[in-house]
Amino acid sequence: MTPKEQRQFFVQNQHRTLGGTPKEPTMNREDILKAATQAVCMDREITHGKADKTFGSIARLWEVTFGVPIQEYQVAIAMTQLKQVRIIHGDHTEADHWIDCAGYSALGGEIAGKE
Repeated sequence: MTPKEQRQFFVQNQHRTLGGTPKEPTMNREDILKAATQAVCMDREITHGKADKTFGSIARLWEVTFGVPIQEYQVAIAMTQLKQVRIIHGDHTEADHWIDCAGYSALGGEIAGKE
């Protein structure tokens, strides 16, 4: 997929539900992973900055807030857990929650692999 095609795919699929509706097809695992790839490899880096720096800044803030050492990969774990809570207490068919879980897991794995 070209970057333009990836962007179109993400925009078209970012608000799809997992179960689909008569007007929308169901998102499958490949769709979720493609959307997560688009988000963490292209879109979010543009809007949020590089993940390792962002997660490092969050870790430093949480260290001050909670008074314990926090590693960057732990930020990814906590963000994944945040999305899991939204799945449990919110609309579990909202694809965005699942896409973000996949994205945070990928970022956490990459950051942990650099330690």
